[in-house]
Amino acid sequence: MTLYYLDASAWVKRYQQEQGTEWVEQLLRSNAYIACSVLGVVEVCAALGRRVRGGLMERSVLESLITIVQTDWQRFLQIEIHSPIIDQSFAIVENYYLRGADAVHLASALSLVHYCSPSDAIIVVASDGELLRAASEAGLTVINPALLSIP
Repeated sequence: MTLYYLDASAWVKRYQQEQGTEWVEQLLRSNAYIACSVLGVVEVCAALGRRVRGGLMERSVLESLITIVQTDWQRFLQIEIHSPIIDQSFAIVENYYLRGADAVHLASALSLVHYCSPSDAIIVVASDGELLRAASEAGLTVINPALLSIP
């Protein structure tokens, strides 16, 4: 089994057209196993909200997109932020010097080991170079959808 951990930087591509949107949409249309921290769903909605504040999107469009985000969220393996995730986030900050949210995302992705067998793959999907570097150094496979094209 392959389990994809979507960071908000990749997941948001589903709702705003940018490099990597097609790849993320294809992943979400597939029957792939997808996970994200509860932090990620808030980050995605916040990123969309900032578009309204910046005059790039109408509020009515935001409301429709948030409904779609919430529907998509229901198919995710939702990683709660609890003490072991926070403890691992502290270690990640010390080892990789990530921003707080990125440390929580990496700790959440690493926690997926508990859901998988040794033969399963955990792939971190993000468009954040620092997070991808740290995830790779932590032994996870990484994908930046902004660098991929759909055949």
